[in-house]
Amino acid sequence: MTLFNWRSTGSAASDGTPDNRAQPRTAVFSALTLVHEDVELADCHARNISNKGIYIELPNDLAMTTGTPVTLRFHIWTGRDHMTRFLRAAVVRSRQRFLAAGFTDHELITNAVVQDIHYFQQHERRIDARAMAQRLPLGANLTVWIARLIS
Repeated sequence: MTLFNWRSTGSAASDGTPDNRAQPRTAVFSALTLVHEDVELADCHARNISNKGIYIELPNDLAMTTGTPVTLRFHIWTGRDHMTRFLRAAVVRSRQRFLAAGFTDHELITNAVVQDIHYFQQHERRIDARAMAQRLPLGANLTVWIARLIS
């Protein structure tokens, strides 16, 4: 005779069952850039994160196979400026405009980055992420930089 627990089969989002993951996810809204090989996909947003993985909203459709290695460049607004943190991950699940990935970096590095994200998300005073300033290429400011260096 097989015992079947009806309560454990539902999804947590749809029927209100508790989240029994070993590493509970925390809802966040953090801007990031997804880097895969030579391609950088900007304007991505982390929707939830744990110490083991992340769920990312993509700006356009992207199909990636399970196990594909990616690098995540987080752009964290501190209240004065942006700081950047990097984590390596492997794709666990990919849909049209969403991607789930498990972190492959050392646990201490992953925990430090996740704690930075949580800390600055709690102290963020705005609902939306702050827009990143456009960075100019080195050549655009080279003469100004050299003039400052000489003077």
